[in-house]
Amino acid sequence: MHEPKLERFFFHIRKGKELVRDREGSLFNDVDDAITEALICARTGRGHKGDGGSIARAFEITDETGKLLATVPIASY
Repeated sequence: MHEPKLERFFFHIRKGKELVRDREGSLFNDVDDAITEALICARTGRGHKGDGGSIARAFEITDETGKLLATVPIASY
């Protein structure tokens, strides 16, 4: 039985015109799992503030080639 190959996805943080790049990425089974994790982070406010206290607006999820796969808005509380 083969174990699924994990894929690396990057959760860049969009703050207005600025994009804070995720340099490490995270491993998931597929893009749906990555989106689910981004939704959880967005709802709980993780990743809400970036450097200098600027409010993050969205996660931009990309694959290892840099292709944008999804944008997940971050809740502001």
